[in-house]
Amino acid sequence: CCSVRDELVNTLEKIMTKRHKFDYVLVETTGMANPGPLASIFWLDDELGSDLFLDAIITLVDAKHVLQHLDDPSASSGSFEVAQQIAFA
Repeated sequence: CCSVRDELVNTLEKIMTKRHKFDYVLVETTGMANPGPLASIFWLDDELGSDLFLDAIITLVDAKHVLQHLDDPSASSGSFEVAQQIAFA
């Protein structure tokens, strides 16, 4: 988590030197990823805060299987994680 966030901050700081070459930056996380810690860098990092802002969080949900994951009592922590990620977005 922390190393990914630090790496993202470093990468964003580097690409900000070329900001005239793009309009938006899309950050994609693969798999189950809590968007909270990554989203928070846009308002917690002093270097990025004035140049970048968070426009949106997009969450894709597997509509065919989401209820199965939310209702599975054997994976209570996993179902909480699924619900938390959907609610955050």
